Amino acid sequence: MWAWGDQGHELIGKVAQEQLAGTKALTIIQKWFGGTVALDKLATCADNIRGGQRSGNIRPDCVLTAAELKALPPTDNWHHINLLVPPVAGQSPAKQLEAAAKVSPPRAVAKIEEVIKQLGNKKLTDHQRAIALMWLLHFGGDIHQPLHAAARNNDKGGNDVTVNLVPGARDLTLHSVWDSTILRSIQNPEAKVKAAISPAMAAKLKPSDWTFESWTLAQNVVYKGVRVPANKDDVVRLTQQYITDGQPVVIQRLAEAGVRLAEIIKKTVK
Repeated sequence: MWAWGDQGHELIGKVAQEQLAGTKALTIIQKWFGGTVALDKLATCADNIRGGQRSGNIRPDCVLTAAELKALPPTDNWHHINLLVPPVAGQSPAKQLEAAAKVSPPRAVAKIEEVIKQLGNKKLTDHQRAIALMWLLHFGGDIHQPLHAAARNNDKGGNDVTVNLVPGARDLTLHSVWDSTILRSIQNPEAKVKAAISPAMAAKLKPSDWTFESWTLAQNVVYKGVRVPANKDDVVRLTQQYITDGQPVVIQRLAEAGVRLAEIIKKTVK
């Protein structure tokens, strides 16, 4: 589950950095990184680290030392929380989220809440707080992708749904369509994401709220009109209209993620 791909995470980081321009929080963060930091690149590190846990190598700009990478527990579950679509009777999304908060290793929401506390903890070293920032930028972005907060028919957030846009073209997963395909179909996405920014987006700063928003979008938009595969070999055909209809959702969620993460950083880094 590689939410948004590098392109989406970089857009979130760019929005966050612009929102933080001229703030005390950004000045403090820059000191952690030796005077400069590119939040767009930092926002992609968690996926690089997840891959590095398998290969043993990560980018040198991704904060963790080799020893820290080796000691790191598995991070896959930190990227998502799959609330059921539709919810089972007696298991509302809120109840599922409450139950997930008690699960170990933590899922995305609990992990985001944990790293926010670390980010604001002045008793930690600058290095430790820089790591918390890295996780926050990525996981906070992840949870704004609808299929990082929902699953239908045990499909692992659409990862087990094979789809095709054009006969004879390469098969994709429904998850990858929402990670990357829709975003790549948008002309000049950075300008469109920045144009969608609204101060009202900063009103919701609870990771649980972001999760419920994504779950609702998954139920009402992502899975709408997408049939449940008959078996693991069944390929579901998507229309171009499905991609077009998804574009404003992707733009909105990327803008919201960038604005909200910047607002949390402003309030937390002192």
